[in-house]
Amino acid sequence: MNSFFTKPWQSKLQAEMTKERLDQKYLESFGPESYEKIKDIRNWLYNHPQKDKLIHFILDYDPYKI
Repeated sequence: MNSFFTKPWQSKLQAEMTKERLDQKYLESFGPESYEKIKDIRNWLYNHPQKDKLIHFILDYDPYKI
């Protein structure tokens, strides 16, 4: 029972609740199909060895313009 009131346990609980709320918010905003796809893309991107270059390319409005 004492572990329920410890700061680390409370912090973990708060983080889990925040994740669940944000997950639901993104699901509602993007829809199930798009949300699953963007999570897969994000996972692939952030595990890619050239992620910085890929992110730069994606965020550049016209990556082919000099």
